[in-house]
Amino acid sequence: KMLEYLRKEVFKLRSQNSQLRKDFDLLKENNQRLMDANASAGASFAALNQHAKQLNKTLTVTKSDLAASKQQVHKLNLAQIELKEELKMKTGTYVAEVHSRLQYQKTMGRIVDTIQERCRDTRLVETILAMTDECEMEFAGTGGGEDEGMYHDDMAPSTTTMSELSGDRRSAFDGQDKSLSARFTSYLWGS
Repeated sequence: KMLEYLRKEVFKLRSQNSQLRKDFDLLKENNQRLMDANASAGASFAALNQHAKQLNKTLTVTKSDLAASKQQVHKLNLAQIELKEELKMKTGTYVAEVHSRLQYQKTMGRIVDTIQERCRDTRLVETILAMTDECEMEFAGTGGGEDEGMYHDDMAPSTTTMSELSGDRRSAFDGQDKSLSARFTSYLWGS
């Protein structure tokens, strides 16, 4: 009886042993798969780590470029504001010159009209009209240098002052100017 019992126990132990070997083989196989997966994950982690470092460097360069671009945009904005202010000032100056020129033309027109109405010396009137026409042609001929094309002839700012004009006239008509002005005064005012 004892022998039978021991045989059963041996058989039971052998079955358990066989089951344990199967479990061990299965665990060993799982362990090998886990080790391979771990090695693969380690390689992937190293690659990802390298990629993260590269992205970090790129990000640093991009941040630096962004800061430089922002600074450049700020400088360009300041330059644009300054140019707008300068344009506004120059436009104001040109508008003032145009108004001055138009006022000068109106006044010259009134002077010429008054001379034509009151003066009885036709040669004096013709000379004054010729001088006025010559002045207008000279102004139209000096059309404004670098600003030429920006304005129509009647809007171009004058670059010649009245004193320069009268000085040029004085030198051009020096010999006869004294008699002209004397004749002009006497006929205009009737003295």
